[in-house]
Amino acid sequence: MAQPPGSDGGNPSAPAATSRPAEAPASPAWPDRLLDRFWPVTGERWRPYGGPRSWWPDVLMLLTVAALSALLVWPSPLVELDILVRDWSLSHQPEWARFTADMLRYVGQGTPLAVIALGLAAITAWRYRTIRPLLLHVAVWFTSSLVIKIGKDLTDRVAPRYPGAELPPPYVDANGSVLFTPLEPSASYPSGHAANTAVWFAFIVLLLGAQLTHRQRMILYVAPPVILLLSQTYLGYHWLTDTPAGYLLGMVVIRCLQRLPWATLPLGPLNRFDPGPAR
Repeated sequence: MAQPPGSDGGNPSAPAATSRPAEAPASPAWPDRLLDRFWPVTGERWRPYGGPRSWWPDVLMLLTVAALSALLVWPSPLVELDILVRDWSLSHQPEWARFTADMLRYVGQGTPLAVIALGLAAITAWRYRTIRPLLLHVAVWFTSSLVIKIGKDLTDRVAPRYPGAELPPPYVDANGSVLFTPLEPSASYPSGHAANTAVWFAFIVLLLGAQLTHRQRMILYVAPPVILLLSQTYLGYHWLTDTPAGYLLGMVVIRCLQRLPWATLPLGPLNRFDPGPAR
């Protein structure tokens, strides 16, 4: 009796027919997975994440800065606290602690943060085919730099290790560490590094916030300024009160910029660089 082609005719010693398993679909490369995770293309035009709903937090932050500044005009108990924290920190610095603090303070370095934020803005602009994230980056950089420079120029406060960080103590006392001092150089208040942690980490949330969890967003808002407060105060680079003032001013700046309608703001001649999602 004829057997069908490929049949072993019931011979148990004949090799069983084999079939090639179906190939699994190739997974996307890690750059594509990263882009799809943080910059998903949904067909909608780009808009920054979130935005303030009330002016009251801004008013309270400005009032806090004003109150801090008022208490630093004369050798108040707050100034004495600054002196006490500086003296304790500089007298309790084992090498491992000093090295750790020196590394952690880079969380507030303006240029690296601005470059990282620019890179994320460029990816966002390319992914969503719009120049608007890059314009927001320029606005954040210019406005925050201007506000902090004006603040430093107006308040005139020397650094904790005045007259020189490389010199041994004694350093400036309470009478010389107040605002509006005639001593030079005097650009310690408010802390520009603290303002950097406010504006640039908040800028990252503006770009990627929709893809982050609430906890991740809170970490970006809270962890960098706390790390910076501890590290640069411990090293004597800034007074204890310099950091809160800089951070609050930075938050006011970024919150004010968030209120602008970046997704619909008329661009004039730059409109050609805003084609939007591919159709």
